[in-house]
Amino acid sequence: MNTVEELIVCNEKKLGYLKNCLDANRQAEILVEKANVNSLFELANKKKSLITSINVIDDRIVSLVSRLREERGVDSLADIIAGGDATIVELRRISVEVVEQMANLKQSDDAIMKRLEELFDNYKNSHSSADQKKLEYFTTNYFSE
Repeated sequence: MNTVEELIVCNEKKLGYLKNCLDANRQAEILVEKANVNSLFELANKKKSLITSINVIDDRIVSLVSRLREERGVDSLADIIAGGDATIVELRRISVEVVEQMANLKQSDDAIMKRLEELFDNYKNSHSSADQKKLEYFTTNYFSE
């Protein structure tokens, strides 16, 4: 298998992991709304494993890209002209799809984090409000003359 073919295979694997991460995020959105903390932690651990797998593939991709640039004598993969080479065309296609999925995952992660922060703020504020009401109640009922 040549370098381009290896890059295609690695990017296909990465794309699969990214899609699994997005699926996990969709499940997380539901769990956040249901305040299902235990399942949310289990899902976070699953996603952590997926991200570890992505990092391993990314290391391989970086190595392969460096080798391909050297083989083709270019500074950037963008400088490689397909010229009828179907594997280069496929590599570009899958690379664009990977970048799009990475952007979708980032957007999804940000939305989940924002929602979690809102929920924790609401929880914190509701408890501090309840504590204030208790303090007022005890102060007016037990310590007034």
